[in-house]
Amino acid sequence: MRWQVILVLLFIASCTPSEIREPYSEIKVYFCPEDACLDRIMEQIDNSSEIKCAFYELNLPELISKLKEKNAEVIIEDSTSEGEFRTGRSYALMHNKFCVFDNRTVMTGSMNPTERDNYSNNNNIVFIESDHLAENYLAEFEEFDNGIYGKGDEVKYPAIFSGEIKIENYFCPEDSCKLHVINALRGANSSVYFMDFSFTDEDIGNLLWNKDYEGLDVKGIMETRQAADYSRYDDLREFTILDNNPYTMHHKVFIIDRKIVITGSYNPTENANENNDENILIIHDEKTAEKFIAEFERLYEFEETMPNAAGGIILYRIMYDAEGADEGKEYVEIKNTGNSTIDLGYYFLSNSKTNSRLSGKLGPGGTTKIEPSFALKNSEGILLLKKSQQVIDYVYWEGMWNLRADEGEALLRTDPYPISGSSWKNVQ
Repeated sequence: MRWQVILVLLFIASCTPSEIREPYSEIKVYFCPEDACLDRIMEQIDNSSEIKCAFYELNLPELISKLKEKNAEVIIEDSTSEGEFRTGRSYALMHNKFCVFDNRTVMTGSMNPTERDNYSNNNNIVFIESDHLAENYLAEFEEFDNGIYGKGDEVKYPAIFSGEIKIENYFCPEDSCKLHVINALRGANSSVYFMDFSFTDEDIGNLLWNKDYEGLDVKGIMETRQAADYSRYDDLREFTILDNNPYTMHHKVFIIDRKIVITGSYNPTENANENNDENILIIHDEKTAEKFIAEFERLYEFEETMPNAAGGIILYRIMYDAEGADEGKEYVEIKNTGNSTIDLGYYFLSNSKTNSRLSGKLGPGGTTKIEPSFALKNSEGILLLKKSQQVIDYVYWEGMWNLRADEGEALLRTDPYPISGSSWKNVQ
């Protein structure tokens, strides 16, 4: 009998996967658009030789050119493809946003490499160096390569230790992402913060409601445009807000007890769990959680504030009342008063209702003339210069400030730093 017990224990031990441990590697986290996610991706591509990516959507011209230059293997969701790379489609969507670089470094998160996700929407990307994690993602990519979508083998290494940091990795639908999210949330003892683009899952919503009822600190942010009939917003609104981004809050994140982060492409919805191709990471690391908490608090507490002083990129010259018909003659000049070249793609002109994204680069001391996508008012006008969502400079004319230009004249900035009517004059 004793030998039979020993044999059973040996059999169980042989069926239990050994603990996967690797040397510690820093988890790099970036938030879009504040951290210029595209630049971080381009830097990684420049430093890599072999690249495999699966994206729901891709339309950034410079990234497409760079991926082609590097002979990267790229698969795009069929319904969003613009014909640059191969396509694939699950029962619902191939919704991943991941790359594997040199069979070693994994990038994933909520960001689609598109103009809106990089320059306007709230997103995250993470980079992790791990041979075993890379093997997981390469196996998923190989399934796509073989036309397998919406199904496939279970993940080979569901838990990996980078030093003392535990990283769980799952793919939907084969690994039941919802189950792993629920198990992580059930273990919450003090707090749960979440940021979700789309949230319709009743079970996860009920669990969060119960955690709040038990006295945990539960707070959430949902995308305004997704707060529709099937959203859990009405059920969770006691501790959930709708985002203030005029574009899109696109995160898919849970932060548990300020030490565990769930991120990836998975929204808590039925389609994401049962039909789409998705991926998630569950990262047990306080340092990583601190970064996501800072992003959560920034979005949760965000208010559009008006600065007292400008610097770097400023509004410099404005023609708001051209001689004769204004159409095609109105313009705004901005100036770089700093010491480094600035990517204007992260900046916007706004009349407080409509945002017009800029483009190109502007070197130190340089100016550039822009025709906004909206008309400038001839009286009681306002013009805002924003970096991402935050106002960094502004001007009023013929209204709140005693500032005006006659027909055919322009307003010229005479002092680059104070934000007031006295910093401007009218010129021919």
